Amino acid sequence: MSTPFEQPHERSSLWLIGAGGFGREVAAWANRCSRVGSSRVAFVDDNESVVNSGRHRLPIDGTVADLATAAGGSFAITIGTSETRRKIESRLDGANVNPVRLLHPKVAIHESVEVGPGSILCQGVTATVDIRVGCHTIVNLNVTIGHDVVLSDFVTVHPGVHLSGSAVVEAGSEIGTGAVLLPGVVIGAGAKVGAGAVVTEDVPPGVTVVGVPARRISS
Repeated sequence: MSTPFEQPHERSSLWLIGAGGFGREVAAWANRCSRVGSSRVAFVDDNESVVNSGRHRLPIDGTVADLATAAGGSFAITIGTSETRRKIESRLDGANVNPVRLLHPKVAIHESVEVGPGSILCQGVTATVDIRVGCHTIVNLNVTIGHDVVLSDFVTVHPGVHLSGSAVVEAGSEIGTGAVLLPGVVIGAGAKVGAGAVVTEDVPPGVTVVGVPARRISS
């Protein structure tokens, strides 16, 4: 008997990797994305407890290892942890599936904005002009992104964040819910900005900052 990864149907498949809370949120609107079209949408997940939870409206076809054997199709990693997304992407290197951009139909985005493969922009995101979003980056609900902002690969931006013009968020960094980045600040690779923090100056790589104004608490 053929499996979903052998593409037995005329329609291609979009696999959402991660059937947890964020995955279910994305699944609620993924089939309305222009890049998805008529694709069949399903989950992939390595967590047996999630697979058997019965909380999903979409099928869970198998594991990441199964997906690596697929004959075609596309995927997006719907997991909020940057390092986990990076590891999963590396496991699919060389596989015959391609990362796809997912932009919610109610994203307000200018034509000058570049969004890399595998990135997800959720409902209410506003991106103005000349912005670059890397690969496998998540921009969650109601985030505003000012002119000339750069979000590198595997960045996680939680809901309600405000990124002022020319801010730079380097690879693998995480910006907590409701945080504000002032114009031109640079968040170093792998750094974390706490929820509600106001970042007024550059944050070194790997450092965690919290508070108003944001102050360093760890590295």
